[in-house]
This record gives sequence, C-alpha cells and structure tokens, in this order.
Amino acid sequence: IAVTGLLKGECDAGEKMQFYFCLILCFVLGAALGVWCSDWMQAKAVWLCCALGLGAVALMFRQQEKDERA
Repeated sequence: IAVTGLLKGECDAGEKMQFYFCLILCFVLGAALGVWCSDWMQAKAVWLCCALGLGAVALMFRQQEKDERA
C-alpha cells in the first residue's frame, strides 16, 4: 500500500513505509539477537528480546498518537 502511495505521489506514504520498515527491523533484530545470545546468556537472553520488542511497541504508540493529532 505504501509503495503504491509513493507511485501516486502521496506525501505521507514514504513516512508510513519508513515507520513499518523500522518496526519490522526491530522484530528481526530482536529475533537474531535472541538466537545469538541464547547460547551465551541461556534463559536470560529472552529479556534482551523483550527490551527490543518494547521499543517496537513504543514506536507503534508514538505513531498512533501522531495519527490521532492529524
């Protein structure tokens, strides 16, 4: 949807695409870091993934507040 918005020239499509890209990137990095840290930190590695997930949730709420103001 964001890509077609970019092609049509909608001004907020690029911003939405960047937001969702960052959100997906947070989840991917959290999963990759969890796999890497699981051998090293064992069960405590899940807390690191939770921190990255919390950051992604914070980004979602920030975007939601921004959308409500507009």
